[in-house]
Amino acid sequence: MKAILNRYCCFVERHSSNGEVALALLLLILAVAGMSSVVRQFVVLMNGTLPLDITLFYGLAQAKSFFEEIPEEAAQYYLSMVAPADVLFPLAYGVLFGFIVARLLSILKRGGNPAPRGLIAYSLIPAVIDYWENAGFVAALANGREVSETLLFTTMIASGLKWFFALAGFAILAWLIVRVMVVVRGERK
Repeated sequence: MKAILNRYCCFVERHSSNGEVALALLLLILAVAGMSSVVRQFVVLMNGTLPLDITLFYGLAQAKSFFEEIPEEAAQYYLSMVAPADVLFPLAYGVLFGFIVARLLSILKRGGNPAPRGLIAYSLIPAVIDYWENAGFVAALANGREVSETLLFTTMIASGLKWFFALAGFAILAWLIVRVMVVVRGERK
């Protein structure tokens, strides 16, 4: 596992120029646009109810109610449209986060203020957990109305962890941006 993470960090460091970051941002924008389109139709089919995977920290009762009350047409739409679109989204934001972190780390390193290289690999954590959560939703919807509480609970935990690590990622980005601003300001003096 360590070798895989090291190869990922090397790849991201090699490809974190402004052009690659812009390309990753474009990929994320396209993923958001695609997800918005399919989620909007899903919400229509659900009579205004948002999908659980974009709900911040939901409970077991809310998850159980969601899967018990989802109309068959909405479940089939989720499985055929939302779930496939949600394959690209975690990858897009994970890669973009990795590229931005690598770019910021290169600026810090140039200024003599290195930060932990493992922060690049951090970008994979929310993405992998998002895939875990997505697999739980697909399994729950594929099972029809008989969804086990264990599956609901693990999916709920995955969702909470995804949001926790995603928000922590924004805090890491803010911390790195502040450090870069200090380094750049110091270089100008």
